[in-house]
Amino acid sequence: MTRAVSGKKKTSARLYIFIVIALLMVVMVFQLVSLSRKQKSYSMEEKNLRKELALEKVKSEELKDYEAYTKTEEYIENMARMKGGLVKENEIVFREGNK
Repeated sequence: MTRAVSGKKKTSARLYIFIVIALLMVVMVFQLVSLSRKQKSYSMEEKNLRKELALEKVKSEELKDYEAYTKTEEYIENMARMKGGLVKENEIVFREGNK
């Protein structure tokens, strides 16, 4: 009778071990799926950030070009004409009259 009882104990112990291993595998699969989703999300975010970085680099170059332009005589002359109403010597200015 001791053999029958010890055989049942071995079988139930093996069953418990199998159940624990199966549960661990299920948890690992869920974790793997979760990590896969996060990785896809991070990849998309990285792609969007790279695009945004490229746009910001273009804007930065445009600002550098504009900064260089603002230091030229042409820019200063245009601003003096537009905001200050200044004119060059011997230049004729035509203005539209009010009716």
